[in-house]
Amino acid sequence: MYAKCGKLDDAELIFYRLSMESSDTVLWNTIIYAYSQHGLDEKALKTFRTMLSEGILPDGITFIAVLSACSHLGLVKEGREHFDSIKNGFGITPSIEHYACMVDILGRAGKFTEMEHFIEGMALAPDALIWETVLGVCKAHGNVELAEKAATILFEIDPKAESSYILLSNIYASKGRWADIEIDNQVHVFLSQDASHPRLKDIHKKLEELASRITAAGYIPNTNYVLHNVSDKEKIDNLSHHSERLALAFALMSSSRNSTIRIFKNLCICGDCHEFMKLASIVTNREIVIRDINRFHHFSHGTCSCKDYW
Repeated sequence: MYAKCGKLDDAELIFYRLSMESSDTVLWNTIIYAYSQHGLDEKALKTFRTMLSEGILPDGITFIAVLSACSHLGLVKEGREHFDSIKNGFGITPSIEHYACMVDILGRAGKFTEMEHFIEGMALAPDALIWETVLGVCKAHGNVELAEKAATILFEIDPKAESSYILLSNIYASKGRWADIEIDNQVHVFLSQDASHPRLKDIHKKLEELASRITAAGYIPNTNYVLHNVSDKEKIDNLSHHSERLALAFALMSSSRNSTIRIFKNLCICGDCHEFMKLASIVTNREIVIRDINRFHHFSHGTCSCKDYW
């Protein structure tokens, strides 16, 4: 609970206290997963090694967290070794989630040929999870050809799944292929701006002040993350009012000067907002924790716990 609320220090205190009283796989799984979700992937792998040295046997859930940590660290060789050990070392039958983790490891590292060979040789039939993972890594690398292949399969598996259409349209948009995401000559746009907050004027004023300080610190808007066919000025305006920035401005207005700012969102943070938050942690001298749909990002002194790999 503490880890999911962004309070990892409290989660660790409970873990250390309980681990001295009993040897429980679920307890170790929980802290390893927490480290991975908070971007402390090296610590997750170190804790896994400690778990083994303590004689505590891992289970299938353990390896999902371990493989996830390897993926975020770009550890292809180590990830493959851990994947092989699931069955060969511990006698556990790999699940589709384990295969998806391995696909993610290879895809994030840009090893698309290896990834396709891995999928072809899977002991389980590739399902929607596998192809969703492929589509996700294709977006990160701009691999349109493979993304189209994955999306076509996903459209057949579940034609009503909106996420597949959105991911593919975002890939097309990032390549400037607007004709590919028009339906009946109408572009479908998903907006993140919020004009409903009662203190919106104050929030915008605070955000403008913050943006001015961050720009002075070297921030340059990256309009490649605006996936709408609009002018450069509109793209910059769009970036400046992403939901996490509005939340940050409101938090700066409303919280004590030294407290950690925690923001939760239901989508993946964009690369431009990620850079903005790193600089914001410098100019405000505040720790900013953002949980997006995938993981926690801890911004402090100009760096992020994910090491710009998410």
